[in-house]
Amino acid sequence: MTSARAILERSLTEAQWQETITDYLDLCRWRWYHVHDSRRDKAGFLDLWCVRERLVVIEVKKQDGIVSREQWEWLFALERAGVECHVYRPSDWPEVERVLR
Repeated sequence: MTSARAILERSLTEAQWQETITDYLDLCRWRWYHVHDSRRDKAGFLDLWCVRERLVVIEVKKQDGIVSREQWEWLFALERAGVECHVYRPSDWPEVERVLR
């Protein structure tokens, strides 16, 4: 049987999920910037750039969203440079809370 939580996770759009994360960033007093449409600028540029005592970059995906090759390239390059990077889906909420608290 499918749980109510699993149904909710699957039903969230990427925009709704991102708003959940940015609301939490505000609550936890992070400064953040959302890249509105990386396709017009630099392919694969990641969604959320968050700064408090460290820099955290987040790619936001709906539950069944696919990370593009260009996004993976950004993630790997930033991680090699020592930046903390995450790909978050709705089922990752406990980790989002832990990392951004």
